[in-house]
Formats: sequence, C-alpha cells, structure tokens
Amino acid sequence: MNKPILFLLFCSALLSSHLLSGSVSDTISFNLQEEDPKLAQMDSLWSLEQLSAQQLETDTNKLNLWDYTSDSIPFFSDSLIQTRLSKLNEQTPFELVYNQAVKTQINVYANTYRNHVSRMLGKANYYFPLFESKLDEYDLPLEFKHLAIVESALKPHARSRSAATGLWQFMYATGKIYDLKVSSYIDERSDPLQSTIAACEYFTFLYKMFNDWELVLAAYNGGPGYVSRAMRKSGANDYWSVRPYLRKETQNYVPKFIAVNYIMNYASEHNIHPTPYKFTMAETDTVSIYQSMTFEVLSHTLGVDIDIIKELNPIYKRNLIPVSKNGTASIRLPYKAVATFVNNSDSIYAYSESLQEKYVAMDAPIVHRVIKGEYLGRIANQYHTTIGRIRNWNNLSSNNLRIGQKLVIYVNPDSAPISSNTTTKRNSKGETIYTVKSGDTLWDIARKYSGVSVAQIEQLNNITYRDLKPGLTLKIPNTG
Repeated sequence: MNKPILFLLFCSALLSSHLLSGSVSDTISFNLQEEDPKLAQMDSLWSLEQLSAQQLETDTNKLNLWDYTSDSIPFFSDSLIQTRLSKLNEQTPFELVYNQAVKTQINVYANTYRNHVSRMLGKANYYFPLFESKLDEYDLPLEFKHLAIVESALKPHARSRSAATGLWQFMYATGKIYDLKVSSYIDERSDPLQSTIAACEYFTFLYKMFNDWELVLAAYNGGPGYVSRAMRKSGANDYWSVRPYLRKETQNYVPKFIAVNYIMNYASEHNIHPTPYKFTMAETDTVSIYQSMTFEVLSHTLGVDIDIIKELNPIYKRNLIPVSKNGTASIRLPYKAVATFVNNSDSIYAYSESLQEKYVAMDAPIVHRVIKGEYLGRIANQYHTTIGRIRNWNNLSSNNLRIGQKLVIYVNPDSAPISSNTTTKRNSKGETIYTVKSGDTLWDIARKYSGVSVAQIEQLNNITYRDLKPGLTLKIPNTG
C-alpha cells in the first residue's frame, strides 16, 4: 500500500481511537485564547459591510408583492415574458431572444423545476459574488454566472457521466490546459475560486475564436472543434443558424441559459422564493496553513462541524489539507473560526502534529511493486493517474509487466521530471515533430518544451484538445 494512503489510514484510526475513548482534550490539553473584543467587532463590521452589497433578499414576505398563496403557480402570456426578456437583453451582450425553444425551457424552470430554482436562488447568495468578481476582472458578461446553474446546479462536487467535474464541469484534459490540478488529494475543478478563474480564461479563449457569445456557449458545451465543424458543414456563422446541425444537448444549451437568466431575475413574479443557504461568501474567509492537517483536527480545535468544513472546501478529496514541503495551502472557514485559528495557530499545529505521523509530501514519488494479477490499467486507477504517464515515468515500451517489477508513480503528476530520452525530430523550419502518446494532453506536451504554450500548439497544428489522439504527429514551434 502506498505511503500517503498509509498515512491517511493511520491518522483516521488514531483520531477515531481518541474520539471513541472520550474527549481528545483528555489526552492532550488544548485551550483556546480568548478573542480580542475590538478585533472581533472589526471583523463583524467588515462582514456586515460586505453583506450589505452582496446579500440577495430571501424574505418571502418582502418578495411576494402579489400576495400569492404558497401553492400558486402564476401564468403569464408570451408577450409579457418577451417584454421581460427584452429588458434583460438591454443589459447584456448576449442575445436573450424569445422563441419556442426558449419558451419550452422557461416552462420547465418556472413549473417543473420550481423547487430546484428555489435552491439555486439561495445558493446564489454564496456563489454569485465570487463569480461576478472574477467575470468583472476578466471583462466578461456577468450573465455567465447563470451558466454554472445549467452546468452543475451550483454543486462543486457535481460529476457527469463523462467525468466532467465541478461547478463549471471541466473535463480532466481541459482542466489541465487551464492549470487545474488533480491528484489523489485535491481536485481544483471542484474549487470555486480556481475553477471560476479557469472558466473565465476558457470563455475568453472561446470568444477570441468565435467572436460571438452564443457560439461561445455552444462551444463550451460541445467543444470548439465540434462547433467549428458544424459551422463548416452548415455554412452558418451564428448559433441559431447552426443549431439544427448540433446534437440535441447543444441545441438545448443556449435556450436553457436564456431560461435560467430569465427565471433567476423574475422568480418572485412566478411565486418562487429562495431556500436560505447556510452561508454567504461574506460570512466566510480563508486562511493559509503551512502544515498538513485533517478536517477532524480543525473541527475539534475550532468547534466547527466537520460537514461545514467539507462543504466550504470541496477541493480536498480525503478530509485532509495536504501541504508540500515549504509550501502552504488555503482553507475556507466561517470568519469567526478564522480569527480563532489565527489566535491559536501555534497550539493547533502542535496539537495536530501530536495526533499524526509526518505527512508524506505530495511531490514525493511512490515505488509500486507489481504483484500477481496486476496490470497497468488497474495500477493507474489505484493511483488516479493514466497508463500513458506510468509508461513515460518508467520508460516502458509496452503495457507488459512482470511480477516484482518496480514502478515509479507520482501522486502529483506536476512533480514528475520531464523525460529526456526521446529522440528529437525536426522539420525544415526547425519545428520539433512530436508523436502523441496514450495519456498525453496538450498541457503535458507543452510542458516538455520551454517557452511553448498550449495555444501555440493549437494554432500551429489547427487543432483543439478534442482532436488529440495517440499516433498523431504535432509540430512544436521553435522558441529558441
């Protein structure tokens, strides 16, 4: 069994034994320092200041201006809905049109998915301030915030049948292009901040490619290569003209986006009101830690329910905050718990250390010895990596293994050394010729060559990440 898993089992067992035998503090004394009242007041005032700008109204009595009964489902004419959409359309570069496809989706959200919309309105208090901040930073339409509802229903752990993950539903390969790290311990596709930054970068790239916001939406769903091919096939250069040539999911994607924009703005008119969410972003804050720590330790020392820590920190996959040697990691907590951590950090670190073995650094390689019945696919699944990576790390020319053979595995693929035993081939222009291997991503390939970006490889070879397949030869630009 690999060392990081051994560590987790040890830590879990040790904590469980303490908890089962009584209070952990019976074994190791732990006393919290009292908070400075003046500093606590400062934090409270700042939180209230943020809330005044970010808080969405959740009081049904204030929102229900029409005195609807709780079970009333209002009906509105097409002309009124179209008028409302026209008002929204004046405030965005998206074309919020009203047609039969959009009408169908609005009816779904306004009638069938009423409880779903109610929950989204509540969660918007937590997620939308973050989305809007980053969209504004990238000079993107703020209406993109509604796309996360279409993609994931604002669930950071959402995972599709095709393994797209997180609020913005990134596939593994696309996530790597935009530097979203995935390992046995973390998945930045599930991190609200990092995944939103990646989504903004992807939106920006897609707009440079299509120069049309509706086509950006279609490409985000179906892939830029797929939409580009449909445009060639149809001869169309706008979404609604190319729509009949797209698969059904992508045909419905833009209408869903328009419908969500409508219902999130006119929910009260449809007698749909927010289901209050546990937090707002203003009621939480982040703190950096320099030592690996379990959620159990944080929960006990700070008095915060472990389920709250899990919900606020979906990036961490194993109830553990891993910190590499000389590194730091971030943890989001209710803002009062942040103050408690800062005031007692030395004691918390000492307490944590006394309960667990030293953490095995994410950057350290693992040596796996092959046993009877094992094959590369099974080993790759065990370590949450790919067959191609294991072959590259161990210079394997085939998938054949022998019992007792030692394989080097990197829990964090980014810490693996770049292979230097490949024969370099160049064309007459001095461009390197690279043959794609199983498990390669454009991001992996770009890392092999100093100064080369994913965008350069895509442009030079007229491809996107979806076109990548083993055996394909790529031209790598000469940056020397």
